[in-house]
Amino acid sequence: MTVLQSTSDDSYACFRPGDDVFFLISFHQATSEKGAFPLVGYHLFKKGVLDDSRVAYGKWTKQSDGSFDFEETKPPPSKQLVFNAHSSITESNVTFSYSFENPTGKKTEYSVKIQRSTLRFVETYQWPNQRGKGEEPNTYSGYCASYPK
Repeated sequence: MTVLQSTSDDSYACFRPGDDVFFLISFHQATSEKGAFPLVGYHLFKKGVLDDSRVAYGKWTKQSDGSFDFEETKPPPSKQLVFNAHSSITESNVTFSYSFENPTGKKTEYSVKIQRSTLRFVETYQWPNQRGKGEEPNTYSGYCASYPK
């Protein structure tokens, strides 16, 4: 999956103020139940270099108001893609999450939520604290640019 698949994809480029870090989330917004592309891509760049990429699999479901929401579903077997993330997309929000092992060997949960109307985002990293009770959060927020507008 390329970073930006085509000009018909919806993409959000989101920037952390004060850091040389940004991420892209791209998907093909369904406009009908036929031909809806079932992937959401996430690409993290640090200092201009691709640092991480993830893919979520799901389906577009038509809502009572005629809009389409993306919901995670079990992916088919694939030798080319590893589906290692979760995503949900509505008219209002885009969310994306995954977990990974941090340098101390503990599991870290990452999530990002983009408010589509304001193009604001909040990223959260959470991991168990050193005492093993509770969690330590680290949160970033900033603005996104959308493509196409």
